[in-house]
Amino acid sequence: MDDYAESILAQQISQIGGVGLVSVSGQQKPAIRVQVDPARVAALGIGVEDIRTVLGGHVGQPAQGRHRQRRPELHAVGQRPVAEVQALERRRAGLALRHQFATLCVFLATVGLTAVLFVAIPKGFFPQQDTGYISGFAETSQDASFGAMVPRMLKLADIVRQDPDIAGFNASTGTGGANTGTFNLALKDKDDGRKASADEIIARLRPKLAGVEGVNLFLQAAQDVRIGGRAARTQYQYTLTDSDIDELNTWAPRLLARFKGMPELADVASDQQSNAAAAVLTIDRDRAASFGITPATIDSTLYDAVGQRQMAQY
Repeated sequence: MDDYAESILAQQISQIGGVGLVSVSGQQKPAIRVQVDPARVAALGIGVEDIRTVLGGHVGQPAQGRHRQRRPELHAVGQRPVAEVQALERRRAGLALRHQFATLCVFLATVGLTAVLFVAIPKGFFPQQDTGYISGFAETSQDASFGAMVPRMLKLADIVRQDPDIAGFNASTGTGGANTGTFNLALKDKDDGRKASADEIIARLRPKLAGVEGVNLFLQAAQDVRIGGRAARTQYQYTLTDSDIDELNTWAPRLLARFKGMPELADVASDQQSNAAAAVLTIDRDRAASFGITPATIDSTLYDAVGQRQMAQY
C-alpha cells in the first residue's frame, strides 16, 4: 500500500493543475531490528561495530564499479614546460650560490651600468633622431621683396654646399611669401664616412650662416614623429594668443626678446609679421559703386602697382 501511494497516487495527484507538492505520510518502511546481548558479545571479544560491519556487508548493495582518477594528457603537457622552467631556475640558483662573489660583482656592475645609461641616453619628450635629413626656413626683413630675397638665398646655398657631410639640397623662395624661403638638406650616409650627427652639422653651420647679412636660416633635424599641427621655424613652438590684436602686438615682441636673452635657447624666432611698413586706405564704397568699381578691382589695381605677381611657371 505504501509503495502504491508513493509511486502511483502521488505522481498522478502532482499532475493535477494547481498542485505544487505532494507528500505521503503515515507509511511504514520494512525494517529488521537486531538485538545484541552485550555480555555474550563481550565474552566472545566482538564489538558492536564488528556486528554492524558484518550485517552491512550481507544485506547492503555496495557499488559495483570503481572510480579511478586519471590525469588528463593536456594537463600533463602543460606541466612539462613548468617543470623545465623550475629545473632551470634551480640550476641557476645553484650556480649563483656556488659563485657568490661573482654574482655580487655582476649585480654591482648592472647597477653601475644602469646609472651610466640613465645619464647618457637622450632625454626629452621624444629622443632626438638622426634621420639623415635637415629642414630649414630662411627669413629676411618683412618689407623685403622677392628680388631682394633671391641673392640672400644664393649666399645661404653657397655655405650649405661647402659642408662635406651634405650630399645634396634644394632651396626655394617666394612660395610662402616674398621674404621667406625653405631648404631641404640630405646628409651623406654614415657608411660613406659621415661621423657627425644631424645636430652637430646644424651647430657647425649655424655660425657660418649667421654671417650672411640681412637673412636668418633656421635649421632643424627632420624627425619621424612630429608634434604640432603646423610647420615652424624651430623644433619647439610656443603659441601666444590674445583677443586684443594691439595688446598681442605689444607683448609678443617683448616675450621674443626675453627668450632670445636666455642662454639655453638657440634660433629663437617669431612668425609674427607686423613690423613692415603699411598704409591704411579707406574706400568710399558708395562713390566707387556709382562708377561701377568694386573693392576687388581697387585691391587688384593697387597690387599691380606696388605688389609682385608670378609672370611665368615652368
